[in-house]
Amino acid sequence: MYREWVRDDAIVFGWLWNSMEPHVARNVEFMKTSRSVWTALAELYSQERNVSRIYEIYEQLFNSQQGETSLVEFYGLLRGLWGELDLHQPLSTSLEEQKKQREEFRVALFLSKLNSDYRVFKDQLLAGETLPTAANAFSRLQRASLGTNSSPSTGSRESSALYSSTGGRGGRGGRGAKRWMLHEGGGCPQSFGGCM
Repeated sequence: MYREWVRDDAIVFGWLWNSMEPHVARNVEFMKTSRSVWTALAELYSQERNVSRIYEIYEQLFNSQQGETSLVEFYGLLRGLWGELDLHQPLSTSLEEQKKQREEFRVALFLSKLNSDYRVFKDQLLAGETLPTAANAFSRLQRASLGTNSSPSTGSRESSALYSSTGGRGGRGGRGAKRWMLHEGGGCPQSFGGCM
């Protein structure tokens, strides 16, 4: 049994080795089995969870218009993009996988519609193996843009703080007397205890 496995593994190993370009083969030249070669190559070159490509496909889909092309050409373009997206995000009966794909769609839509000022931040978000949620992407973009003041819309509202003030009717306190207030401007409100 073991001898048959060794023989079969050597055959598959030879097929893999002979089908690789030299620069690819260098990455797996010291592997002993065809499985280890296959696993290493899949890890290195798999496009299954290529977050950047998924985003690019969504961006192309969002921005595609028929324009001067024929209906047949336009539909062919969309079909090609849909097919490639299906390779990266295959249909699944798993509810968790479907939720993840829907969230990736939301993130891609959000990122594709941002101003070009956010290009560097978008690239950083897309550099990972997984996309953040839309809410997390927004939060990270907002923090990054506040830190660098790269956003033209950064203003006093984005430097505001939410604080609590106690006091009920007439400022006497009592049940349900806590109120949330929005303080705008650069400093912290005195009733908040200053900046921490």
